[in-house]
Amino acid sequence: MWAEQQAAIRRGRSLRAGSSLRAGSSMLTIFRNELGALALAHKLPAICEWSEMAAAGCLASYGTSLRELKALWPRLSAEILNGSSPADTPARQPTRFEPVINLKVARAIGIEIPPSILARVDQVIE
Repeated sequence: MWAEQQAAIRRGRSLRAGSSLRAGSSMLTIFRNELGALALAHKLPAICEWSEMAAAGCLASYGTSLRELKALWPRLSAEILNGSSPADTPARQPTRFEPVINLKVARAIGIEIPPSILARVDQVIE
């Protein structure tokens, strides 16, 4: 699956894609450092779902907090292990989203982020 991601980024660049949008998945989370390095090598601004991916080399992220999701999973598991039916366990939506900009990546690929955007994000990675 990682080979498919590499091929997609290379193909996008050959088609003169202006950016890459990466939705979160366990595979992308595992390979977040490689994804960031590959996007940077191709000077392709990558917008990713989680802040951890922006820290690993994506230009920006806007998504739920992985910390919040990881805290939720044990609670859901405990409810089910304590006898609740999965069908009766209420669906829970994320309550917090974290917009992040990686200025180090922006500078490396020649993108200037307007101050109005920087003022609105939760985190700016220098």
